[in-house]
Amino acid sequence: MVKVTQIEQKTKFQIPNAIKWNTLLFALSQALVGAGTQMNPALGALVVLRLTGSTALAGLGTSTMGVSRLLIAYPAGKISDGFGRKPALLLGLILGMAGAALTGLSVIWGSFPLVVVAFLVFGLGIGAVQQIRVAEADMYPPQHRGLGMGYVLSGSLVGVLLAPALVALAQATSPRLGIDALSLPWLFVPAMIAPAVFLVFLVNPEPK
Repeated sequence: MVKVTQIEQKTKFQIPNAIKWNTLLFALSQALVGAGTQMNPALGALVVLRLTGSTALAGLGTSTMGVSRLLIAYPAGKISDGFGRKPALLLGLILGMAGAALTGLSVIWGSFPLVVVAFLVFGLGIGAVQQIRVAEADMYPPQHRGLGMGYVLSGSLVGVLLAPALVALAQATSPRLGIDALSLPWLFVPAMIAPAVFLVFLVNPEPK
């Protein structure tokens, strides 16, 4: 009887309108951020190769991203515990925009030290923004958290599809703008992430 009751509870669960709205906002935010996240694995090695001329350092972008995500995990969690999920996510989005812009500028200026800092800042931001998935899970009862996570991860898939279009746009417009074709995709990323700041700001109530 207990198992039957649990099954009935699962099948009867209806997502409240507020959670549906927040889920949509988070999924769209994840799609926009996902497009920017793909810049590092796609172009990070090319940036390092351009600035150093060494293939030995080609993995610096992805490794720096990994380290920075580790560094931001505890502070982002601490902010979430003290002030809620939204402040941590907004901080991550701002750091992500700053890191992407710095990466683009480092290519234009030919500065390898700056790109190392830029990769670190970008990784800190993306690491904090990964808490979108945790914020989504906060809004669903335990037996339905997989459903909520699935919606947000669908947004990540859209972001993966948007990234090549962003690079193609940069390649097509760089000659007319007179900006290095390798730096321009990074400079486009803040424009992609900026709407996500507004979307996260609209989330109500606070997921935590």
